[in-house]
Amino acid sequence: MTTCEQCGAPGPGLRRQAGLTGPVALCRDCDPTGAGDASPPGQLTKPGHGGVPGPLRAALEIARDLAAQDIRERTRTEYGKAWAAFARYAGAWELRHLPASPATVAAYLGQLESDGASLSTATVVIAAIRRAHLLAGHPDPSKHPLIARIRDGLRNSHRRDKPNARRAVTWAEIGAMVDALSPLMGGIRDRAVLTVAMASGCRRAELVAFDVDDVTAEGGELVLHVRGGKTGDRFVGLPLRKDVSLCPVRSLTAWTRAAGLTLGPLFRSVDRHGTVRDRRLSGRDVGRIIQRAAARAQLPDHQRIGAHSMRRGCVTELRRHGAQL
Repeated sequence: MTTCEQCGAPGPGLRRQAGLTGPVALCRDCDPTGAGDASPPGQLTKPGHGGVPGPLRAALEIARDLAAQDIRERTRTEYGKAWAAFARYAGAWELRHLPASPATVAAYLGQLESDGASLSTATVVIAAIRRAHLLAGHPDPSKHPLIARIRDGLRNSHRRDKPNARRAVTWAEIGAMVDALSPLMGGIRDRAVLTVAMASGCRRAELVAFDVDDVTAEGGELVLHVRGGKTGDRFVGLPLRKDVSLCPVRSLTAWTRAAGLTLGPLFRSVDRHGTVRDRRLSGRDVGRIIQRAAARAQLPDHQRIGAHSMRRGCVTELRRHGAQL
């Protein structure tokens, strides 16, 4: 009979997964990420038949289904593979994987780096370990200062390996880019793109997916409805800034009014005559807008400024103001 490769438990409910370091068979207790057939610990389960009213059972069933949809299916699969690989590694060295000690996680991250794994692979592994422990009701080992330092070291190491990687921009640099824009229709649109991208931290695919009705006004600020992004649907607020030229609320309002937008794509192409077209901007268009503005402003190292620079700049600003990300 097949047994779990971690705890040795026999049973038909084992699921064999292709991990980063090879296939591994795990039981429900050793596969808490939801990648297997069994429900992971910590999720809502069906109540028993001990006199629980039918409507309450139905409500709990709906809640359980909602909990199962907390992350996208592709992300769930990636986490499952990463967790299975980590469990296999820990088992090979007779180390406990659930709960795992920070030292065990650190050793595995060191092994991944030695094997030449990418930064994104290490990031997925850390996220999978965090999720597995939270679902199982254990402390998150990735919050240990040692793991935080290793994560920063991985980022710095991989950044050195990619000298042309996109760098973060500051609001001061956004100001220089805005000052270099044309006062015509194309420049009005580009100012909205620059300020909204920096203030929201949205990916360029999310920026170009916005429709006019995804923007709502609340208390003098604007709220963007991000639909179907990498992290699922969410709402992002655009705050008012004292500097009028850098205010995403005023910039976006100026663009929609100047272009006469009421429905359809929010960010559209503008021809050389200043005519606003119906065509939605693409992610590449956003990248070109940002790169062109950085070059015109003659920013230092402007070759390394692109669409992702805005997202990195947003995160840097939030951390500088004490936000916990």
